[in-house]
Amino acid sequence: MSHNFFVSSNYLQSNNRVKRMKLEFSNGQTMMIDNDFISNGFPDGAVHTSFVKITIEAVERGTKYRDTCISEIRFF
Repeated sequence: MSHNFFVSSNYLQSNNRVKRMKLEFSNGQTMMIDNDFISNGFPDGAVHTSFVKITIEAVERGTKYRDTCISEIRFF
């Protein structure tokens, strides 16, 4: 079953949100991403990798729930 956690602003605020995460690539590069995901670009251009390890480093606490969900991540 699929859930859309951005039903409303109040619902979104109820759950934890990723504040910072670390990306580790198979080529040894590491990148820290803050909560403004859309404006984070790759400073050295494309990263060629066979895997990406994602570690949640910090969350913004939800007002009601303590779970942290990621519904989608896109790499181009």
